[in-house]
Parts: sequence; C-alpha cells; structure tokens
Amino acid sequence: MLGQIKTDQLTYFEGEIIQSIDRKSFLVATRRYGDEDFSGDNIFIEFSSKKEILKGDIVRFYARYNGTLTYKALLGNEVEVPNFFGDYYEIKK
Repeated sequence: MLGQIKTDQLTYFEGEIIQSIDRKSFLVATRRYGDEDFSGDNIFIEFSSKKEILKGDIVRFYARYNGTLTYKALLGNEVEVPNFFGDYYEIKK
C-alpha cells in the first residue's frame, strides 16, 4: 500500500502508537486492510504542534506523504520508514 502513495498525497490510515518521540512525532504500526492486529507497515508521522497522543493509543490519521525517514535503531542498524505530515487525527481508543 505505502509504495503506491505519491509525495504530498493526502491519505487516511489507522494505527497503534508504538513510540512517542517528542509529543509532535510518532512511530506508528499500521493495520492492513482486513487484519485485526497492527502488523502492517511502520510509519513515522509528525505534526506542527504537540498532540495528546500516547504510546498504545489507536489513532486514525489524515496525513500527507513526505518521502522516507532513516533513523538508527537501538541495535545500531538503520531503519527506513515512510514519513508523513499529519493534517488531522482522531483517537479511536
């Protein structure tokens, strides 16, 4: 799914927050269509201001694709994930 999104394209997805970076940026595990769990692609999403979103929250996002982001994981390996800029969110639970 994520490989088909164009830069700045508005998209909708649902995911579970797996890491809150600075209350403006989050690592999210997405849900594949039809799946019950959040075992889809991990993505990075950032907002222009702080949000009241916590690790473990299930959130629906409207966001614009902004290329990829590479970061160094705890084990020292580099991880590349899709990067999104959030327009709107809704905490589902």
